[in-house]
Formats: sequence, C-alpha cells, structure tokens
Amino acid sequence: MHLPQQYAAQLCEVFMYALLLAVIYLAFVSLGLPDTLLGFNAGMILHSCFSV
Repeated sequence: MHLPQQYAAQLCEVFMYALLLAVIYLAFVSLGLPDTLLGFNAGMILHSCFSV
C-alpha cells in the first residue's frame, strides 16, 4: 500500500509527537522512583570521589 506524500508526512509527525510524549512521561515517572532503583547510588560515588 502506497500512501500519498501528505499522509506520510502527517503520520511521521504524529509518530514523533507520540515518541516525545512517551519520553516526557518516562522522565516524569522516573522522578518519583527511588535513586537506588535506577542504579544510581550517590553515597558510593561521593565516597569514592572525595575519600570520605
């Protein structure tokens, strides 16, 4: 099936907006997650950098 150029451009634009919305949603949800769940442990990094 061959889509006309106008419909293909609109489909691409809708896909890009949906992808951007998904990235924004994941970023927002990740703000509520604990840092250790994401694999980031600031205490270990600070301990190794500053020899505390």
